[in-house]
Amino acid sequence: MTEQALRRRLKFTFIGMLLLLPVVGFGSRQAIHHTRIHPEEWLPASHPERAEYLNFTAEFEGHDVVLISWDGCTWDDPKLADLQSAFDKPDDPERAKYFEEIIDRAVSGSSLMDRLTAEPLNLEPDEAAERLKGSFIGPDGKTSCQLVVLTPEGNEDRTPSINAIIETAVEVTGLSREELVLTGPPYSGSVIDEESILSVRVFGGLSILAAFLLCRVCVGSWKLAGVIGGAALFSQFVALSIVHYSGIYMDAVLMALPTMVFVLTTSAGIHLSNYYFAAVAEGDPEPGVTALRRGWRPALLATLTTAIGLFSLAISEVQPVRAFGIIGGTGIIIGSLLVLALLPGFLTRAKINVRETKVGGWRDRFLGGMADWVIAAGPGIALMCLIAMVWSGMGLGSLKTAGDIPALFRPDSEIMRDYRWFEKNLGPTIPLDVVIQFEPDDEMSYAQQLQILGAVQESLNGIEGASGFVSAATFAPDLSGSGFSLLSRMRRLNQRLDEDTSEYIDEHLLVEQDGVKRWRISLRASTFNNRGYRAILEEIRDRTEAVLGEWDVVERPDRAEYAGMMAMIQKVEATILVDLFWSFLTAVILVSIVLMLAVQNVFRGAIAMLPNMFPIVLVFGTMGWFDIAIDIGAMMTASIALGIAIDDTIHLLFKFKSGLRDGGEVNTVLRRSIVSCGIPMVMTTVVCGIGFLPLVLSDFVPTNRFGILMCVLLVTALFGDLVFLPSLLGRWSRRKPKQDEPTDAESETNSAAEPAAS
Repeated sequence: MTEQALRRRLKFTFIGMLLLLPVVGFGSRQAIHHTRIHPEEWLPASHPERAEYLNFTAEFEGHDVVLISWDGCTWDDPKLADLQSAFDKPDDPERAKYFEEIIDRAVSGSSLMDRLTAEPLNLEPDEAAERLKGSFIGPDGKTSCQLVVLTPEGNEDRTPSINAIIETAVEVTGLSREELVLTGPPYSGSVIDEESILSVRVFGGLSILAAFLLCRVCVGSWKLAGVIGGAALFSQFVALSIVHYSGIYMDAVLMALPTMVFVLTTSAGIHLSNYYFAAVAEGDPEPGVTALRRGWRPALLATLTTAIGLFSLAISEVQPVRAFGIIGGTGIIIGSLLVLALLPGFLTRAKINVRETKVGGWRDRFLGGMADWVIAAGPGIALMCLIAMVWSGMGLGSLKTAGDIPALFRPDSEIMRDYRWFEKNLGPTIPLDVVIQFEPDDEMSYAQQLQILGAVQESLNGIEGASGFVSAATFAPDLSGSGFSLLSRMRRLNQRLDEDTSEYIDEHLLVEQDGVKRWRISLRASTFNNRGYRAILEEIRDRTEAVLGEWDVVERPDRAEYAGMMAMIQKVEATILVDLFWSFLTAVILVSIVLMLAVQNVFRGAIAMLPNMFPIVLVFGTMGWFDIAIDIGAMMTASIALGIAIDDTIHLLFKFKSGLRDGGEVNTVLRRSIVSCGIPMVMTTVVCGIGFLPLVLSDFVPTNRFGILMCVLLVTALFGDLVFLPSLLGRWSRRKPKQDEPTDAESETNSAAEPAAS
């Protein structure tokens, strides 16, 4: 490869980027502006919980409900009745047409109380309120709310839908937006959507700026930093455009994707630049060519291992995590190829001035002193790190997951304030449905089916962390007791339902098809329960099956089904932990194979994996010991951090292997490798860490935690590569130190003469 060939490659690459810029620019812009989160779509359709949820929504309705209330909102408040009328029959024709598109139905505590106290039930207000407690009536028997069910179209473009609902509520009630209290999955999703856009635009922009400025400090040239930043920015655009053109929506999980691609591409540029600086310092007449010749192999291997860490996320069953891994890995590969194509040619053409490195400068003295300490205390360091890994590894078994609302937002955020208000004044907010099915050959009357339904509903009352039960039994006559009075009530109910069941069907409480009757019991779980959704769901299953057993109708395996957001969240939580283990294990196996092939030594490659597993085991094991839950953002960091940590390992191993091949003594070569590679390793760690740091400002907890964990893991990985790895290499390398090993002074002079390059 000649300098002229490098310049031609630079020219063709630059022209190609210009031609593709409109395509990737448009795609990235569309990706950012079309952000949404739908947790119910995170699991594949083949999952039992997802399949049951899809079947449930097709038969009944989705859980795309928005709940609205305010201080002083009671079931007999005229404002609540007016709000119900405004959603049912808006005065404005344009609004009426829009509501017809986005609103399936609207129900309030006021309208339900009217229904229960009117014919045919004629319940007393106190008795009617008792039936609705925990769902539409609060514990005080008065506080109430408005529920709006969105259509699929309304939920698809939910932010405008919710804004229209809020605007109507403000007009009808005369209250300000701040005085209204809103909850519900679409509202939570809308808040996350807005936070996602903010994270990509603001926090992502801060990350780009921070990484670029640090890159300038590291490479010492605005022009060189500009080329590296341009390659990183173009790679970011490519990753975002892949999101758009593949039909995937940007969501909360993918928020960190553009930042990650930019930061890691910048890191690759810094590493390659240091090969150029080394060649210039050596007086090489063609430093660009030499930099490419020396750097392409470790650069591509580092990229490959990072991509493997990301691609390992593709085994996840959580669809956004899988997309993050595939698109992120692709973006990193494209970014590294751009750096290799652009940087050598640009350096050859621009003739960037390189500041001379003073032999024995403070950086060399510091790294040299650290290297001497690592070499002298190598066995002890290795032993202490291994003990720390064992101790932390014991905590991995205690890891727990969190995927509920409190795990997504800061405690002091507005949305958490609203959820706490609802929990205190009305009841739980996370929906779940139990569906009881009766076949034609069951030969049960409507009244008998409602008796069973009521018995199940009664049994579920009192479950800690769940309340707000509503079913057809809620709006049916009391079917408890015995004797002639009960038989008379059942006969009248049967006669009425034989003639018309539309009232229950219209309320989405009953589905009838080919003689099969499927009755729905709706309930809600507490957002702030201390038991966890798994325990609540298991108790609901146990109690339901116990009641069905008492009525001798439990023999059918599909008699009762459980669908809803709570079941989905519980499954996502369980899937996160399983995926964390398998994706990390996959990454470890694949990266280990690559590392062994790279150093052409199975034993040394296996030993070199320990420092790269060190940060993940240490950080996640400590989280297990201290009972810190992992969320979907934390889950992705393990495989990503492993891939990033391998970068520095490969550069150090190549330097170490080269020194041994030239006949150097183990300790001397090890010292030179630490001094030579230490500066760019610290540089790239600082650039990556500071680049991820702005994500910590996000109010969305998974993004916030992703930024924190990435910074902690990167710093821990740097310790593993600069301290733990050399201690292992010095102890278990095949060549042993000889008696005539150079003195510390000689080693320092020799190593300082090496340029600060990896």
